[in-house]
Amino acid sequence: MKYLFVVLLLLSGCSAVPLSTLTHFATFDEQDFAALDPGQIRARLVVDDFVKLKDITLKAQINASEGVQQLEFPLKLISKEILPVRKSWIFTTQVRARYQYELSPQAQQNFVKLQQALLKGQKYNCDVNVVFDKHTPPQPFKYTVKLMLDPDNGYITMIDNREMDIGKADLAAGNSEMLR
Repeated sequence: MKYLFVVLLLLSGCSAVPLSTLTHFATFDEQDFAALDPGQIRARLVVDDFVKLKDITLKAQINASEGVQQLEFPLKLISKEILPVRKSWIFTTQVRARYQYELSPQAQQNFVKLQQALLKGQKYNCDVNVVFDKHTPPQPFKYTVKLMLDPDNGYITMIDNREMDIGKADLAAGNSEMLR
């Protein structure tokens, strides 16, 4: 299981991943992953305020001896909060939006299937599909992704202040993949 997180970290670009996150997952394995309660998993995405998110779906493809199984993990929006400009003597931030998500009921069921597949040693691929609202301007923006696997441990920063550039073609298609 630690390989899943290593793959996610590598896809996102390690330069945007804090060292504390890498050390947190250094000992995380399949048994730890199997012990997670899908009902308690949360994701927090902070983006520049002009970015309008419409939908986020995580996807996994499991390659087993009996064939390929496609799993989707649609995220359910819990809250959206606008974070004001922050100024310090080192930097000034833009107005940002903080979206908070949980796994939808379908995603929780599929998460259990993924846990079982990983315990069996089956191979997998992961992907993230983000759909932007048509009012999002095609320009670069910064984003941060945090993940909470257990409420007792709080949020873990997976990607910190990484820049992404969405173009008109991405918006016309209605989506873009953040972790590729």
